[in-house]
Amino acid sequence: MPIVPDPDTIVVLRDQTGAEYRSQIIETAGDSVLLRQPEDVATLEAGARLLITWPEKSALWVLPVLVAPAQDGVWRAVVAGGPWREERRQFLRTTVQAKITINYLYEEREITADGLAIDLSEAAVRCAVSPEHVGLRASRTPVTVRLSFDAEEFVLPGTVLTGRPAGRSDLRLEVVVLFARPVERVEDLRHHL
Repeated sequence: MPIVPDPDTIVVLRDQTGAEYRSQIIETAGDSVLLRQPEDVATLEAGARLLITWPEKSALWVLPVLVAPAQDGVWRAVVAGGPWREERRQFLRTTVQAKITINYLYEEREITADGLAIDLSEAAVRCAVSPEHVGLRASRTPVTVRLSFDAEEFVLPGTVLTGRPAGRSDLRLEVVVLFARPVERVEDLRHHL
């Protein structure tokens, strides 16, 4: 059975638009989880895909589920994939001044997204791209990141960890990319942190 939060754990549910709702685990059984219906969600489409997130051992865990409509204020969620760790705090993150482009495949086409680098660690980059890049909203999407600092450039393969709308006035999509390990030229990259 995949890792799931324990009963009574307070969790945050994320939908595909990036909206977040607080809930609580009532019970776990096999590949199902019973959750309290969040107060700020009136209805839910049958089979809606959500991410259950919860902190555990200095990491944020994420579990994809498919949710059935509520009955008596309870949602039944069926696990739809294995869990993963979303945050790794052991790496220093710092804001950066860098140009960034992300290349990825979407609907069998190669797409290039120009973006704004927000912060960088030796393991990942967080950036903002135009909201039209819906292909970057799917976690685990393979990408190639090109980071340019003045006269130095890095081309780093990686995968999308998260991609979701954020509370930005420019309405850009915030994307976190984990670099493939081992990270190429990591010592050079550290000079920019």
